[in-house]
Amino acid sequence: MGEAGCQRIMLHTVIPWIENKDYYFYLLKISWPALIGLFVIYMFIGLRFLHNLRDDRVGNSGNRRYWFLSLRIAISIMVIGIYHDMFTKSYPDWLEQPGISYGVVYSIDTYHNSKSYDYIISIRDGDKYRAFKVNQIIFEELQLDDQIRIEYLPIKKDVVRCTILT
Repeated sequence: MGEAGCQRIMLHTVIPWIENKDYYFYLLKISWPALIGLFVIYMFIGLRFLHNLRDDRVGNSGNRRYWFLSLRIAISIMVIGIYHDMFTKSYPDWLEQPGISYGVVYSIDTYHNSKSYDYIISIRDGDKYRAFKVNQIIFEELQLDDQIRIEYLPIKKDVVRCTILT
C-alpha cells in the first residue's frame, strides 16, 4: 500500500473524531479525573518496565529470578486490566459513537434529588418515545412541540448538543 493509501486510511479513522468533537469534549469534561488516573497508572507501569529493561541491559540484575520478573509483569497487566475495566464500566460511552435523534418535544420535567435538579425532556421520533437528560440552559430554551435534533451519549442518555428546528 502506497503513502496515499495510508493517508486515506488514517484520514478515514480520524474523520469521525473530528465530526463528533463536541461529543468527545463532553466525555472528556465528565471523565477527566478517571482519564488522568488511567494515564498515571499507564505511565507508572510503563516507567517501571523501562527501568527493569535498563537494569537488564546494564547487567545490574545480578541473579534476578526471571520468574519474579514475570510475576511482576503479570500483576502489572492485571492492574491495568482492572482499572481499564472500571473505566469502561463507569464511562461506556467512550466506546460508542454519539447518538443522533430528531423528534418533537412532548414532555419537559424537572426532578429534584438531594443534591441538584435533573432536567428531563421526552421526545417523540415517529413511533419511538425517548427520554433524555439535559442541562438547565437547554431545558429553559425548549417548549412543548418544538422540533429538535439532539446529539446524545447513547448509554447515559445525556444530551451533548440540541438544535431547535422550529
